Amino acid sequence: MVIYMKTTIDISDPLFFKVKKYSQKRGTTMKTIIESALRFFFDERDSEKKSFHFKKETYGKNGLVEDLQEGDWEEMRSRIYEGRGG
Repeated sequence: MVIYMKTTIDISDPLFFKVKKYSQKRGTTMKTIIESALRFFFDERDSEKKSFHFKKETYGKNGLVEDLQEGDWEEMRSRIYEGRGG
């Protein structure tokens, strides 16, 4: 069972007219467009919570290069661009 609640929202005039024009072009109502936008917004937020995370994978003791300290970004950067004129 779905219950609908009538409410009032304040939106800027340009946004109002954009939604109105969009809904008229598609032969639908502003209510449908706004509800769809809100559903999309919350679906996106829910999917962010389920985002993919890489597992930390290393080779050897500290990664591919034994003598490089974790967090030594300057050294890492210089090795990446070594021999490339940077």
